[in-house]
Amino acid sequence: MNVFEVFEAAHGHIRGRTPVTGFDSFGADAIYILWGPANEDSAAACVCDPKSGEVFSIEIYDAIELQAWRWDCPSIREKFFKECERLNIDVDIASNNVRFAHVDSAEALLILNRLMDSNDTT
Repeated sequence: MNVFEVFEAAHGHIRGRTPVTGFDSFGADAIYILWGPANEDSAAACVCDPKSGEVFSIEIYDAIELQAWRWDCPSIREKFFKECERLNIDVDIASNNVRFAHVDSAEALLILNRLMDSNDTT
């Protein structure tokens, strides 16, 4: 998946970006991009390589419905999950009592598009 596909699905509502540190599975240059209207708790984020545009992970959180979805690139998934285990991070926890539903890449883009569409109309 390419970051431009995520950008299009998110309607370009970028809140910010930051370098990713502490995870070798994403590579040395990986960045974390946060999407969503600034006045909303619902948001999405992805980890990607800024040079190639490859997306490693997408997380989507709907604060109204208290649902969350996660997609991880199959080529890094096992290494990333092992790193999380070593760091005592539960990859299934999104926020408080909300757990991630793991989805495939197409589902993640559709959910992201739907969430951002609903934010555009409010």
